[in-house]
Parts: sequence; structure tokens; C-alpha cells
Amino acid sequence: MAQSDALSELTARYTTPGEQFADRLRHILETAARALDVERLSMWEFDDAHTQIRCAGLHRRSGPSYESGAVLTRRIAPAYFDAIERERVVAAAEAGADPRTREFRDAYLVPNGIGAMLDVPLQGDNRRLGVLCAEHVGGPRRWTVDEQNFAMAVGNLIVIALAEEQRHAALKRLAESEARARMIVDTAHDAYIGIDSSGCIVTWNAQAEATFG
Repeated sequence: MAQSDALSELTARYTTPGEQFADRLRHILETAARALDVERLSMWEFDDAHTQIRCAGLHRRSGPSYESGAVLTRRIAPAYFDAIERERVVAAAEAGADPRTREFRDAYLVPNGIGAMLDVPLQGDNRRLGVLCAEHVGGPRRWTVDEQNFAMAVGNLIVIALAEEQRHAALKRLAESEARARMIVDTAHDAYIGIDSSGCIVTWNAQAEATFG
């Protein structure tokens, strides 16, 4: 019930216009961590070469606190990288013993008291974009099918939010490029007239207006 309510809340959030990805991600992580009843929930992004992942956001329920910027390289955890590139979900009930996550045992799992991990790779445009990582503080934990499905649904929401952010960024870059091109044309000393494929004049600059009326 808690997970269903959380998904309804998160889906409704997409009706909020103009919300930045960072703000949306923070809300997603906070809401999903509460629904999954995990201490730590984070989203990590691959670099272009898939040699490392960078933390875009980490929510801790105790506190609560939020941070980003940490980097994990493939060299440190090759088996984990292989798993999140290959598998649909990594449900490690005993993270310190699971071959996909035990590389973190001494440096990360034990110091933070993490007993289980549920990691969902983020898929978009036929490539892996990153991973959603849920961490259970305490002993081992068997992740139910419902919990795994919920985490995958949350991962899909993050992918949609990321794609929307990238689309807005692309539109902004296009608008800025067009504005620069228009400024160059308008301030040119020579007359400029643009004609479409049917021979109709569709644009002109100030010099053309002064020259031809």
C-alpha cells in the first residue's frame, strides 16, 4: 500500500511545470526510500565510457541528509559494474557475500552497517544510463518481488525525468544558437534575405529592409 501510494504521488509530481531534475530527483529519492523502508537511496550516472559512475543524489533517512558528487570507478568494483550493465535488477540479500556486491564489503558495507542492497540499472535509448541503489542498514534482507518491481518503477520515473531535463537543455541550446545566428544576421553590413523552397521570402535583416524597402 505504501509503495502504491508513493508511486501515485511521484507520478502526480510530473504535472509540476518547470521543475529542475535535481529537485525532482531529491523528491523521488526521499519518497521512495520511505516507501521501501531503506536507510539510504541513491542515483548514480555512468560517464560516457562507462569507466565510472557519479552520485547524482543520495538520500539518508536518518537526519535526514542529502548529498551528491561521490565517484565510483570500474577498477574498484569490476564485478558490480558488470552486473549493473548486464542484469535487470541486482537484489543482494546479503551484500557482503553476494559476488556482485561483496567488493564493497570492507571499505563501504561494514563501516556503514549495510547488510543488503537492491540496485536497479537505469535504461534509456538502448543504453545503460546509471543505477538506482537502495541500501538496507542492518542484517540480511530478502527483497520481495513487489519491492523489486517498485524499485524498477521508480527507476523508470528517474529515466523519464532525466530525458525531460535533457530535452529542455537541448531546446535551450537551440534557442540560444538561433538567437546568436539572428543577431549576426541582423548586425551584418550586407543585406540578407532568406527564401524558402517555394521561392517565398521568409526572413530578412535590417540592412535588407533599408536597401530594398
